[in-house]
Amino acid sequence: MTNLPYIPETAPFTPEQRAWLNGFLAGLFANVPQSQMPVPLTNGAPASAANAEPLLVLFGSQTGTAEGLAKRVAKEAQQRGSRQRSSH
Repeated sequence: MTNLPYIPETAPFTPEQRAWLNGFLAGLFANVPQSQMPVPLTNGAPASAANAEPLLVLFGSQTGTAEGLAKRVAKEAQQRGSRQRSSH
């Protein structure tokens, strides 16, 4: 049996919205081969994150706002197990 992506009970949706979204996902992935199914996440990151290509966070800023955001994104990615690089 194929493990289709689904919306968990804890997601911020009404039961009707969650049912619609789960039906949409089931239809979307119904004919997808198992080898092309999305990778399940572990603690917000793919289980194979250690072998994954680093996340490249690019930014351009005159005021520093984009740089601050890029640093927050890189820190969050690192906390979720991803390797990352930042560049400007």
